[in-house]
Amino acid sequence: MRRWIYLGVSWLVLSGLLAGLLTCPRVQKGMLPIARLLVTWDLNLSDRLLATLPPLKADPDFLFLGIDDSSMAMGEEDPEVVSRIRPLSLMAEPFPWSREVWATATERLLDAGARLVVIDLLLVAPGKGDATLQAVLEKHAGRVVLASSLSPPATSQGFAGGFGSLVDPSETILPGEGNALPSTGFVNFRPDLDGNVRTVRYYDTLESIAGMPDRPESKVYPSLSAAVLEALGEEIPLMARRNAVRIPFAPDLTAINAPRPLYEIFWPSTWERNYRNGEQVRDKVVLIGPAAAQFHDNHPTPAGTLLGPQLHLNAIAAARAGAFARPISAKWSAFLILGAGLIAMVIVGRLQRPWLALALLTFATLAFVGGARIALGTGAILPLLGPLASLCLVGATGLAFDHARIYRERLLLRRALERRVSAEVMEEILANPSSYLNQLGGLRKQVTVLFSDLRGFTSLSESASPEEMVSRLNAYFDLMVGEIQGTRGMVDKFIGDAIMAIWGSVPSLPPSEGVKQAVASAMGMIRQLECLNERWKTEMGPESAPQWAMGIGIHCGEAITGNIGSESRLELTVIGDAVNLASRLEGVTKRYGVALLVSEAAAAHLRDDPDQWVLRPIDRVRVSGRRSAVTLFEPLSVAKSAPVLVEAVPDFSEAFAAYQRCDFEIAAERYAKLAARFPGDVSTRTLMTRCREFGGSPPPSDWEGAVTLDSK
Repeated sequence: MRRWIYLGVSWLVLSGLLAGLLTCPRVQKGMLPIARLLVTWDLNLSDRLLATLPPLKADPDFLFLGIDDSSMAMGEEDPEVVSRIRPLSLMAEPFPWSREVWATATERLLDAGARLVVIDLLLVAPGKGDATLQAVLEKHAGRVVLASSLSPPATSQGFAGGFGSLVDPSETILPGEGNALPSTGFVNFRPDLDGNVRTVRYYDTLESIAGMPDRPESKVYPSLSAAVLEALGEEIPLMARRNAVRIPFAPDLTAINAPRPLYEIFWPSTWERNYRNGEQVRDKVVLIGPAAAQFHDNHPTPAGTLLGPQLHLNAIAAARAGAFARPISAKWSAFLILGAGLIAMVIVGRLQRPWLALALLTFATLAFVGGARIALGTGAILPLLGPLASLCLVGATGLAFDHARIYRERLLLRRALERRVSAEVMEEILANPSSYLNQLGGLRKQVTVLFSDLRGFTSLSESASPEEMVSRLNAYFDLMVGEIQGTRGMVDKFIGDAIMAIWGSVPSLPPSEGVKQAVASAMGMIRQLECLNERWKTEMGPESAPQWAMGIGIHCGEAITGNIGSESRLELTVIGDAVNLASRLEGVTKRYGVALLVSEAAAAHLRDDPDQWVLRPIDRVRVSGRRSAVTLFEPLSVAKSAPVLVEAVPDFSEAFAAYQRCDFEIAAERYAKLAARFPGDVSTRTLMTRCREFGGSPPPSDWEGAVTLDSK
């Protein structure tokens, strides 16, 4: 037990700390340097994983005209040629140039047959040449995309600080609110903690950039790459429409789409030689954007430093190829980290041989990496650093403890046995001390646990004298114990008016047989109590006779069975989660107005005998003291339960299935029909009411179909 406590504490501390540092912003804020380091390592590991995906392929129909250093140096070129050609003379002036340059470039490219022109510049303030550019944009409606920007709020005080704003091109270029000519898209990219750009948001909201959750009325804005794809009549896959996604930035794509100097389309010789008087831009998408060093539009990525327009080209190529993946949520990342540590704890805890445990830990590490690669193929990015570090650290801590524990146990056993057994026996025990200790400490077995309790016993006991209450309890216990023992069960203990019974401990029973015997016993107990109530009515009269009701919970699972107690008193009993859950199920019966509930683990053993048992699904809940949810069933005997209820089980199952898959309107309708057929059924009314509430206010998207019961 001490070993498991140590392993459990190690798991909680190490895995919990890793989960907090890698997934919880508050923990990261409090331990920023180490959190930044771990997050950076994790991102780098995921970069290596993404590098295994097929590289993006550049589309030759995309052309990047860069405002490069040579285009910025028009004033140093041939003065006669520059002065003769108006756009070149305008480019010879200090930047920012007149918007007539962009108007002329757009006109030339579109007249030459370009399919689309994209201007990756924020033209937010009025400037020279706006009227000329506006005229060109109106003339070529739908064939030009301009850049906008999502500006974060000046403060981060929630709604008080605002949501930021969308910075659109100047009204002197796009006059009038809601003017759709041309399309616009924001150019923002959000770097990760290490400064690298890895993620793309094809659509975003002002709330999102302010660090707040979206609202139903949140307006969604397209990015520049999304606006380009929309203008081309192409759709972005659903997964990437409202989520930040990772894309495999490709160095080859950057080389193919390297910037070509903007001035070449105006210079007569280069226009004729390099573009064949415009033939080379026919049917192409031309992106005009900054490339000179003075723009500082360089962004580090896992593939190296890219220009802003090259980021957009990568994003467009990824969307067209569907080559992106989405990191799983922080909640699931934390679950994987804790789960990996738990696996390491179980491996070290269950395996007594360190070398075997080490081999299995190594296999688990390789299996997780392989699973992460498989998941990547489906579009999900699993965290690597957290789970692998959790697995290794918890495993190493457990192995170190085992080494010290084994040495100590051997020493204690030698001291305890050297005067009581022969040397040969002592050496045999020392060779396998865990087997000897397990025999003394108990065994793990699959058992079926039943808990029963009388409802409202406190008020019942207050209305009767002590002698009457003892007499009634004894009569009650006589009948209940007879039912339990008649089905090979063991009465473990009486707890006031409650009974705990076990099947599969002493004597041993297969789990399937143990469950069926326990359920048969429970139904017999319910019938015996009904007969007892009728007997009391006959003996005492309807008005004086007590009417007792009971609740029974049954669960099948692994528990520890053995002699437990003190040196002066030992008791053969079972302990573990199976016992706790059975007790919780008994308490839950009151909420749903049923006398008997079984867990899904117990129900599984009844399904293989459909001629004898049918199962009515009641609900899926998280009981107090337990993280995982459990589905509750009311077992019905085909031969002995009410036929009308047995016949309605398929209808209950269909209604519950609709509820579990979040079809709340259908589920509410079906439960309403069942409530009309069974007006006194509490569980049906409960689920009907809940489905109607969820129909108006749905649960979170990650809802697992379970409700939490806070009380025992």
